[in-house]
Amino acid sequence: MKQHKPIGRIVQKSKKEIVNEFVDYVASFYSPSHPDCLYPLYKGIKPLDRENIIAAVSYYLGNLALVEKNFEGDSFDRERVRVTLESVGYHEK
Repeated sequence: MKQHKPIGRIVQKSKKEIVNEFVDYVASFYSPSHPDCLYPLYKGIKPLDRENIIAAVSYYLGNLALVEKNFEGDSFDRERVRVTLESVGYHEK
């Protein structure tokens, strides 16, 4: 009897993969070093980098857990991370 190969399989992403994709998404909007950056953020003359985005996302996710909200990784979450970055001195140039 011939066995059929599965058509597809459901692969769930790990939390780390989801967060890394979100960090890349945020970077594509706000990190001047990203080739697709739309709204470059700087703190003084220092451009926003991945390390600072990761810190802001971690802070944001921690606060979401406190208020029992869900993380969707969408534009609302991205804008809330921007507010977090602005609260520590990053501004658009």
